Amino acid sequence: MHRMQAATFPLPRMTSATHRAESTRTMPAVAMKAYGSAKEMSSFFANLFRLLDDFGVRYCVLHAWEKIPQEVVSDVDLAIHPADRSKLAKIFGLLRDMGFMPIQCFNYSVGSFYFVFSWFDGCTLQSVPLDIIFQHWRSGLSVLRVEELLARRQRFKELWIPSLEDQFAYLLAKRTWKGKASEEQAAGLKDLVERLGRPAAEKIASQIFPGEWSKRIVAACLDGSIAPQLRRVRKFPWLVSVVRHPVALMRYTVGQSIRIARRLRHPAGFVIAVVGPDGSGKDTMITALKSQLSGGFRRVKQYHWRPHFLFPKNSAPTVANPHASPPRTAILSSVYLLGFVLDYWIGDVLSILPAIFRSNLVIFDRYFYDVMVDPRRSRFGGPSWLARWLAGLVRRPDLILLLDADENLMYTRKKELSVEELRRQCQAYRDVLLEKLSTRVVRTDEDVKRSVQDATSVVVEFLYLRFATRHQQWISGEN
Repeated sequence: MHRMQAATFPLPRMTSATHRAESTRTMPAVAMKAYGSAKEMSSFFANLFRLLDDFGVRYCVLHAWEKIPQEVVSDVDLAIHPADRSKLAKIFGLLRDMGFMPIQCFNYSVGSFYFVFSWFDGCTLQSVPLDIIFQHWRSGLSVLRVEELLARRQRFKELWIPSLEDQFAYLLAKRTWKGKASEEQAAGLKDLVERLGRPAAEKIASQIFPGEWSKRIVAACLDGSIAPQLRRVRKFPWLVSVVRHPVALMRYTVGQSIRIARRLRHPAGFVIAVVGPDGSGKDTMITALKSQLSGGFRRVKQYHWRPHFLFPKNSAPTVANPHASPPRTAILSSVYLLGFVLDYWIGDVLSILPAIFRSNLVIFDRYFYDVMVDPRRSRFGGPSWLARWLAGLVRRPDLILLLDADENLMYTRKKELSVEELRRQCQAYRDVLLEKLSTRVVRTDEDVKRSVQDATSVVVEFLYLRFATRHQQWISGEN
């Protein structure tokens, strides 16, 4: 997390009234106000399109523009002129100052970026995806040059949209790349072919499919059988690219290799460990975080204490008395602990790293540090220095959320441990974890919604700072 502290531009100030989570290190604060109905999704898009026009950005909305900004049915795809790319930093900075925080950037193809913006509507975190395309590549084939697409764009109410020909080319290329089409998308393709006329549609399709396949695809669009056909022809754009555009395909392949290397260096996934004594509210918090944060990630994965590749368990057992079993001997405890470290290593390679490379959110309920805080729970009877040393060999989570509450309140929630033991563990967690830059303490004494908002605010703050550090080209520091 050292890199996240190194943001080189000023950030908006977070007011103490709206962010009560206790920070253990000084971090630049970000605007995390609780927004009401005025800051809903329609407001985000209304502001976005206004700013695009104000800054003279040449763009067009590639699909589902009929109800924007009042209603958004899916992620919004925008084609933007490559020469206007640098203007987006100021626009994103202004959106941030309005409270719409950019928290994710997935460079999923050459010249194509998937952004996620988040904000609070009351105590609930809202997220919206924004897909921006500077080069339109599908299955190794560039069907549309963005510059030409924008030269043919037309005005629709307050938005810019593609010409009829480009609408069909874009939708057909995207559905072919995905290998499927919903009933609504199939109906859209049929409508476009009918409006274009069959000869014009076949000419466009011939840029994607070889030989007679362009006619078959257009016929399938007209008779409504396009969905099963798409599964059969997914690889055809690659064939067309190899035969007709080998030099462009080579450039695309090099660009893809560079993109993948960057994604491996800075994966978009995120690992959170939620720790705290029994009764601090871990189960409730994790359930809420999975729901609140899912919009910023492809999937959410959860683990209990360790990855469980060694000594696997189908689910976390219910423990009525975590201190009932006696500690193992020092030698046996050390062997077990080494096995647990090995489990973390294997799980890291086989599960955790692939998950974060695939832009997943990984949440741990407890973590290896619990051995140092509560050795009796894991029946550890070895030397404390061994546990501390081995903890340094385990992957450090991107963020550690330490849940804390009054020990008497925790005891009323779960009467598994004494008040004295809960008090001891609260201090032990602080002694073990507060030295780590990635630790944040969240009080759970108040009502659940407020505590969840505090924790979610911390996560969004970390994601924003990571975005600002990794992707400075996308956000302006000017206020």
